[in-house]
Amino acid sequence: MGWATSPYSNKEVMANYNTTTKVIVNDVTPAADSVSESYAKEVNDYLESIDNTKTIRSIQTILTREGRFATVIIHDS
Repeated sequence: MGWATSPYSNKEVMANYNTTTKVIVNDVTPAADSVSESYAKEVNDYLESIDNTKTIRSIQTILTREGRFATVIIHDS
């Protein structure tokens, strides 16, 4: 969802983009996407679970102060 201005007034309204947002936080590990409980596997499994008719709108990853990865995946619902 995002903010938009209504064409009927000057009020801002929430636009409905019908998306799903998934946040994955995990420790940084060099483990491959085939290793149970690894960050790579967790991200890979989630991406593979998204229906192939849905568009992935955004994937962003940051390194937190605690030294963990936080990944935000936004896709169509």
